[in-house]
Amino acid sequence: MGWAGRNLTRDQRDAIARKLFTVTEEEDKWLNGLCPLHDDQNQSFSYNVDEDVFHCFRQCVEDGDLVDLYCNVRGLPLRSGEGFKAFRREFAADAGVGQPARRTPGEARKREVASDKSEAKREPRQNLEIPEAVYEAMTPVTPDWGLRLLHLRGWSRETIDGYGVRLLSHFRRKSDLYSVFPLKSIERVVIPVRDAQGVLRNLRCYHALGKPQGDQPKIFSWGRGHGASMLFPPASMLRPGSVLLCEGEGDCLCALSRGLNAITQTGKPNEWPEDHANALAGRKVTIAYDADQAGQKYALAAAKNLARKGCAVTIIKWPAFMGLRDDGTWPEDHGQDLTDYFVKHGKDVAAFLTLIDNAEPYAAASPPAAKGGQDPPATGSDPDAPYMRFFGMSANGRFTFRERTLADYLCQENPMMYHDKSGQLFVWNGKHFEIYSDEQLKRRAINALGDEATASRVASCSSLAMTMSAIPHGRSLNDREDWLCIENGMLNVSTLELVPHDRDYLATIMLPVRYDSEATPKPERWLTFLGETIQTEGPIAQLQEFMGYCLTRQTKFDKCLLLLGPGSDGKSKVIKVLRAMVGEANCSAVSMTGLEDQFQRSALFGKLLNVGTEVTTAALESEYFKAIVTGDPIQASFKHKDSFEFTPCVKLVYAANKLPRVMDNSDGYFRRILPIQFKRQFLENDPAMDPDLESKLMAELDGIFEWSLVGLHRLLAQGRFTMCDETRDILMDYRRFNNPVLGFVQDWCCITENTRTDIKDLYAQFKRYASENGFKQLNRENFMRELETAARKVREDAAVRVTRPRSANGARPYLVENIVIKAVTETV
Repeated sequence: MGWAGRNLTRDQRDAIARKLFTVTEEEDKWLNGLCPLHDDQNQSFSYNVDEDVFHCFRQCVEDGDLVDLYCNVRGLPLRSGEGFKAFRREFAADAGVGQPARRTPGEARKREVASDKSEAKREPRQNLEIPEAVYEAMTPVTPDWGLRLLHLRGWSRETIDGYGVRLLSHFRRKSDLYSVFPLKSIERVVIPVRDAQGVLRNLRCYHALGKPQGDQPKIFSWGRGHGASMLFPPASMLRPGSVLLCEGEGDCLCALSRGLNAITQTGKPNEWPEDHANALAGRKVTIAYDADQAGQKYALAAAKNLARKGCAVTIIKWPAFMGLRDDGTWPEDHGQDLTDYFVKHGKDVAAFLTLIDNAEPYAAASPPAAKGGQDPPATGSDPDAPYMRFFGMSANGRFTFRERTLADYLCQENPMMYHDKSGQLFVWNGKHFEIYSDEQLKRRAINALGDEATASRVASCSSLAMTMSAIPHGRSLNDREDWLCIENGMLNVSTLELVPHDRDYLATIMLPVRYDSEATPKPERWLTFLGETIQTEGPIAQLQEFMGYCLTRQTKFDKCLLLLGPGSDGKSKVIKVLRAMVGEANCSAVSMTGLEDQFQRSALFGKLLNVGTEVTTAALESEYFKAIVTGDPIQASFKHKDSFEFTPCVKLVYAANKLPRVMDNSDGYFRRILPIQFKRQFLENDPAMDPDLESKLMAELDGIFEWSLVGLHRLLAQGRFTMCDETRDILMDYRRFNNPVLGFVQDWCCITENTRTDIKDLYAQFKRYASENGFKQLNRENFMRELETAARKVREDAAVRVTRPRSANGARPYLVENIVIKAVTETV
């Protein structure tokens, strides 16, 4: 029994205890409730009112009396004069006791000296140090666990490794907290909590994949002496700018995985320790506690503590789909949280930043009116309001708006990148830069200025912030050509080196795949599917190379992929897999005719893949089709913005039932297309049709990505796409289809050296050939022009040429050397 037990009545102790922790039930002399010293959800704390002793059943702190509990909650030194005096001051009215009786100066001096000596021996309360050997005994997160944590908790591999999360493979012995033994099964992860100096102070044991029925609690501290609330991660790891305060380590790691400047407490004390509040003093803090009544209660308590330290505090207003009941209230407890927002509902960072922009400012008690000095910018403005940081007093004593200060704030809060050529704005999400509209930036400026927001102020500081975020001179978007941004880092497609994400890559493209050559299985169903549809080895190799080509921003191979087949043959499945591998955000769907429109062409900017199903004659002959395939600069324009020039890196893929007729018979056109024929139809009621094929292929996406990398490496090593007889035959048939002269030379002529044929005879036979085969007639001049080229397509060494030798009578007829109509020869 402590001082309160000896000097206060039972009712007084009862009243004070209820102010220090949440009481959920009374049982005889015990008050039972939630522990104020750790993230308690399961009523693990009790205070014995009669005996003046508290106990945490999770052993997050040593047992003690009411004064000890007060010191723990307030972050004051245990059993010290400072803590005892603070207890008496705060609860003087409840306890019916006043200040200590007056003493003579000598007596007071003796007590001060004694108190100083006592406090000198006792440091402020903090968790004990845990030997690093305990942490090192824990198993690193395996690839399987890593995938489960990514899908169920939204934790990225970089965040798991960066913050030292491991598997709880060992546990403390009862006899010694720092002696561990191996567990038979692994059900939890362990989150190391370190202080600002990196000293390990706690190991939080967390059911990250869901708590089994009856297994309590969801999260707990390592043991006695390690339960005091701490900041995670340490405030020293925060970036400049605004801070996101999360409820619990799980939500915090999810937020950190998305590049948010997040922090949490390992407990939720009603009164924050001074070092917690001081660490965030003066910053803008957005609180994102759970979408339930308990979470909102704790959010208000946290906001109150932060507001005292000059923080500009806002509280997230969760959308209704987060569990708002029909009566407009949130559930009492166990509501949805930040992790559910991202993982369960699939929301992205841009949507969450909008929630932050629209968060509700914490309405703290109004400060006293300013005394004297210059009036604030607008009548009725609060001189201590957060937006006053964006105003300053000029030399003549007048308040002025500081555009640069607000612009700096906007740039630091969420790093941005502005591409001046296209006028596009991007914001960093922790892995890559994603599109961010001008209006979203202006909304943030409006929220920062509060009641002082005006159109001119918002426009000027937003424009300045965009200019300050402009791409450095000499750089361009995604200009590290060998590096590809994927889910688990930056991958060098040439060396397969994997490094962490970094803003310096200026990456605006991220593929939704992961690279792990050792853990990713071979895509067996995908390979079987290609064997069923394309069937032949050569075209499958070409598809593999083209899919690898789509991963790069190179266009030096000058190819457009044409998938050919009668329908229900697998073309659409290949396109869906390719789009999923590249990422929907990195794809466009501009039709071939749409390439002629400058606004539709803007959709190709920054994309890796453009897919369509319309293949027209005019489009294939378009100058834009040629320019895009070969990577030549083109003009485009976004609506309501100036046109701009860019070099496309997009790869064109089109599906068609058959190849269209074109007038361009040049080698250049046929070099630009890569036709692949699908040879099997899956008609209705076909027993070989697999209704779950698409989902099976999507499950192999990481494996298909690595399969495509193999194709890319082969393409780069060869310096060209694999050529095969099947592709040569398709192209030759296509040439014949488009060029009747080629068919005429193949079918009705012989290429024979030392022969001459009169052009009149050849042309007459060609007109007959065209008529019999349904081709459009060519005039004689065009026929002569095409004849030499067609002959070389039939035989590369053909020396067919048109001449005009002078005859004996002086005439100069047109003769064609080295070609004759079959069965007709003239020997020179």
